[in-house]
Amino acid sequence: MTSRRRPDRSPGGARIPPFLAGLLGLLLGLALWWGLCRILLSARPALAASVIEARRLGLVSFTVQQGYDTGQEGLAWLLGSLVVPVMTWVGWLQARGPQAVGRRSAEPTTPPSTPAWVPLLGVLAVALAAFLRAGDDFVFGPNPWGSFGLLGEEGVYLGAVQALRTGRVLYADLDFPYGPLLIQPLNAWLWTFGDTVADARRYTLLLQSVGIVGAAGALVGLVGLRRGGWLGLGAALALALGAPLFLPTLNGVLLRPVLAFLPAAAAFAGARRVGFVPGQSAPTERPTWPNPLADPFTGAGALAAVALFFSFEVGAAGAVGLVASLGLLNAGRSSWLRALAGGAGMSLLGFATIGFGPGIPAWFAQGWQMVTLPALGYQALPYPDVFGLFRDSAGTFGAFAPDDVATALWSIIPPITIWLALAIGLCRPRPGPGPSAHAPLLAAA
Repeated sequence: MTSRRRPDRSPGGARIPPFLAGLLGLLLGLALWWGLCRILLSARPALAASVIEARRLGLVSFTVQQGYDTGQEGLAWLLGSLVVPVMTWVGWLQARGPQAVGRRSAEPTTPPSTPAWVPLLGVLAVALAAFLRAGDDFVFGPNPWGSFGLLGEEGVYLGAVQALRTGRVLYADLDFPYGPLLIQPLNAWLWTFGDTVADARRYTLLLQSVGIVGAAGALVGLVGLRRGGWLGLGAALALALGAPLFLPTLNGVLLRPVLAFLPAAAAFAGARRVGFVPGQSAPTERPTWPNPLADPFTGAGALAAVALFFSFEVGAAGAVGLVASLGLLNAGRSSWLRALAGGAGMSLLGFATIGFGPGIPAWFAQGWQMVTLPALGYQALPYPDVFGLFRDSAGTFGAFAPDDVATALWSIIPPITIWLALAIGLCRPRPGPGPSAHAPLLAAA
């Protein structure tokens, strides 16, 4: 009687390392994403129905005139966010195996050689230096974007402030594409320090510096003070050296994108305070906080509302990050309710900056327009298409090659980085009773 020999799965047997298998899955995922995008996008007609509708409504922009359908960007992004991480995870799982893996033991609790406040003090020093280093050349110099930057960007915000002071109601009598917390504090700043372009530029520098501190704070909240402090200092240095890139435009301040990360960071910081250390420990109870007024989960909800009233799309990203964080932390109902209460309370303050009147329904209408107008093709800049992904079957519709290497890198690095972070977040041992060590990365991505 003979038996079929089983393959050698002992530790000494030849197996593809999980890292290499995940890398192969990543490459296959990119190839599959490319193929699906080409199939779906090349089947479009020569002139998309959304562009025709935008022209009928009288929307005029470069992208509409050129027949550019921005819906293709969302399609490519969603496909990539699903296909690439999942294929990477499948490759990793095939090599790793479905067996349960013991959780990483807690790191030794030896005190760090440097006090935790040292990198945080360094972050504040870097932010202050970033505020002061611009000097008179920036405050009083010409706009780096020329006349369009001065009139079409800075002038729009200064004109909005002027209109508010004449009694016009924000959103009801005055169209404004961002939240009230972007324009009303500028109004108060100019009222206090002077109504000049130079004073407005100093305000943008202030928000840029606050954004540097916020970026460091997000890292501290996500990974903890011990590692996050030094990571935050490194991030602050990098951001300070590379900024200001889009200043002095108010919508280009660093604080605007940073606000999207703060709700998730606050949720992880709160969970860590009650014993939820991702990848290390798992308490018997879900994260709660005894004092609602000092509850980090309430603060996380409030930060999500601040992001929403600062900028519509940033608020949406912050809300998604908060929901993902609470889900990954397996937070209890109390934590969800406190986050909701914090968001509701801060929303009342946000509505107060508009005025409890016709401005509030107009604010909702403005937010809806921010979603629908890009879908109709109304957008100032097309996405730099390095590889001609957005071309139709005739090879002419919807593709715009980048003008330089920097723009090409800008179009490639962010999506790849986010998809890779999602993939790493998925590639983890089978979770135990507590949150995964990769949960902060997954929430941030």
